[in-house]
Amino acid sequence: MLYGAPDVVTACLNDDKSSAYPVDWSYSIVVHEGLLCEVRNKYTSRVSLCFWAPRVWSAEHKAKSADKITEFMESLNKFIDQNLHLWDESTDLSQSDAAKALINVPAEKYRGAERLFEIAKQFDKRPKPMKLLPGEPLKTQPVGYLYSASAIQFFVAFESLVTLLYELLLRSEFRQHTYERLTIRAEIDLKLVSMHVFCAGFDAQPIRPGSELWKQILELRDLRNDLVHGNVTDEHHIHSLVEGGFLFFYAPSTDFRGHRLEAKPARAFPRNQTQITQLTVESIKKTTDAVRGEILNSLDENTRKWVESWLWSPVIQPRPKA
Repeated sequence: MLYGAPDVVTACLNDDKSSAYPVDWSYSIVVHEGLLCEVRNKYTSRVSLCFWAPRVWSAEHKAKSADKITEFMESLNKFIDQNLHLWDESTDLSQSDAAKALINVPAEKYRGAERLFEIAKQFDKRPKPMKLLPGEPLKTQPVGYLYSASAIQFFVAFESLVTLLYELLLRSEFRQHTYERLTIRAEIDLKLVSMHVFCAGFDAQPIRPGSELWKQILELRDLRNDLVHGNVTDEHHIHSLVEGGFLFFYAPSTDFRGHRLEAKPARAFPRNQTQITQLTVESIKKTTDAVRGEILNSLDENTRKWVESWLWSPVIQPRPKA
């Protein structure tokens, strides 16, 4: 991280021309005049060191560069030996004077949700209709599994952002254990409407209770709870009854039975996995994006600029002191 983003040296493209490919990256460090040390990963978690110099050099230059390489390697080995304790998992770095930054969890989860969504559009297809022989058992189909995973991931990204802002902006007087269930551990809807009370950097309340966006947040919260906990709802019940000598089956998630369903809100999220589709995820993504926008708009100007500076970055640097 001290050297910024590495140079991409080579990339190995897959035969299917997908966006996933292994990348060979490197950093170049000046060791001596005309002599470079390249730190390179070569598609693995290990790194290798390569030293580069002009092809045509005098014997004197070659001898001097050899001495510099030896000196560099001795210094490197000494440095590593002296600081191996930093990589010992038993060492508690939080108690040291180390400068702290944060991994941007919300950005990581959001990009993951987007990736899942794109994969779902390609592979989460409904199976073709097929004939069943008398007595042949039905097979459980995983229809909607990628869409439901993407939907939950968007919610995780959204809740991660709220929790992260509490971690970064929570006022010092509320950092005691007494206030945990009111702040960081509270339900997501309560955390949203009270951010401006417990956190610094707000000019206004992010979400107004009773607003249309507030209702959407409550729907999204309930959907998340039902999916994660596997709650059984009306959509999961299948009814069978004999009427006029015929056996009828009715499943609310797949069949339509009159005007009662017409009165349901158009945005109501289905709980049955087979009914979670592209439109469902797009609606959830739209809601989470709208909430993020309202949070940013409710911040004061300085805080908003700081949050926007790292919103999509992989690492969050400490906030500069005023």
